[in-house]
Amino acid sequence: MLRPRTFLISLLVLPLAILVAACGGSNDNNNLNPNAPTPPKGPADLQIIDITVGDGDTLQTGFQGTFNYTLWHYDPAGADSKGAAVQSNVIQFRPGVTNIIAGVSQGVLGMQVHGKRRLIIPPSLAYGAFGSSDGSIAPNEWVVFEFELIEVRDCSVSTCNS
Repeated sequence: MLRPRTFLISLLVLPLAILVAACGGSNDNNNLNPNAPTPPKGPADLQIIDITVGDGDTLQTGFQGTFNYTLWHYDPAGADSKGAAVQSNVIQFRPGVTNIIAGVSQGVLGMQVHGKRRLIIPPSLAYGAFGSSDGSIAPNEWVVFEFELIEVRDCSVSTCNS
């Protein structure tokens, strides 16, 4: 008597389980939390825009550059795709050698001293799925940098910082 009842239950329960699984949901995490902000969509690839072409030495792989820079949140509706400013400073690094985000390392190569360049960087070349360590850049966020190259130093003939 148990076998026919078990068989009958399985005939009813199994199709219901398949139907519920097939109607399951989507992979859209916003359905789980409808108030979750959707990150702005930006360009799929690194965007390099020369604002001013320099007239001095050219930054090459292995050389060290000294830059003035500003970092903004990406905002497709903002002027030059810039949202709120995050930080401005002077930085010195060697593209391809110094541990810096890939979009910056790739984007500044070829600049000349006195040049100014805007970089619109997708998350895959910026701070990625985790965002910045200080929390100022959210996970999977596009960012905008502007760099002004102040000085280039050839590290094969002079001492450079890493």
